Amino acid sequence: MSKNQEYAERYANFAMVQMRKYGIPASVTLAQGILESSNGQSRLAQKENNHFGIKATAAWIEGGGKYGLYTDDKPDEKFCSYATVGDSYEHHSRFLKENKRYADCFKLAADDYKGWAQGLERAGYATGGNYAANLQRIIEVNGLDKYDRMVMEAGISQGKAATEHYSFPMERNEFLLVTSPFGMRRDPMNPDKQQIHKGIDIQTNREAVLATEDKGKVVAVNQNADTPGGRSVTVEYERADNSKVQVSYHHLEAVGVKTGDTVNAGQQLGVSGSTGTRTTGEHLHLEVKQTLLPIEHLIEEEQKQLPSDTDVTITAYEIFNDRDLSQDVTAVIFDILEAVKLDDAP
Repeated sequence: MSKNQEYAERYANFAMVQMRKYGIPASVTLAQGILESSNGQSRLAQKENNHFGIKATAAWIEGGGKYGLYTDDKPDEKFCSYATVGDSYEHHSRFLKENKRYADCFKLAADDYKGWAQGLERAGYATGGNYAANLQRIIEVNGLDKYDRMVMEAGISQGKAATEHYSFPMERNEFLLVTSPFGMRRDPMNPDKQQIHKGIDIQTNREAVLATEDKGKVVAVNQNADTPGGRSVTVEYERADNSKVQVSYHHLEAVGVKTGDTVNAGQQLGVSGSTGTRTTGEHLHLEVKQTLLPIEHLIEEEQKQLPSDTDVTITAYEIFNDRDLSQDVTAVIFDILEAVKLDDAP
């Protein structure tokens, strides 16, 4: 396998996420990364995670963006510095999307890599000559257009599903390696403490994370890498009894969906990573929660069983509102009954 192909395999998921979000061919993004970062081996890529040679503008610096000083056209030029490679891919897409000189590129089909390569050259992305020809050669020699086809295929069935309506949270042929199960455990950030682990941790390697069922709705997206769970996505599924189940994916390197999107089993949501302030290395933290049925109905039913002079309404709401919505209904009802001491009633 060539160095170009090794680079493409390592970062293909990042490029495909960007293609879904912005319509930029994954093949072109990968070819640019290969060319601009010397297969990820340039000083800029190694030290700053900058794979596309994007320079730091005044707006970038004023907004708190970090930068490194490197010699390019002249000494000590400022280049963007990123926390992760995924951030570099995201900023590259936004750089193209938000810059008017690349507007004509976005009128092209998302899999027209030849048109995109020529459009980038015309818009002056690089100062060197034959930029379009170089991108096209890298794409065709290494077969990078296969990633464009993968994105363009309807359904994007990447997970091995038990049925066509369900999928593993990442592509696996046999099993998922769970490195930390649900339940009490020693806190990995503080071994002297015990904590409840509210999900499971799955071993990953910068790979696509997938929706587990059909007809899911993305209800939350966190793009802040400096929160405890890092970048995350939460997908909600409605059940026949009107209850809802939420599946959350944490510590992602990149997110490829937005709040309000509808997703189906096997559809890519993002790329696994190790973002967040509470992580000891790359993995996927997966949580599954069942949200409550309307509490008002439950309280009304319980009140019918209480003595007429018992005031339970405020107590019940206080208990409910102090609890996370993922609490089991039965546990809430038991707390209500305990609070009003039903067993002591005449």
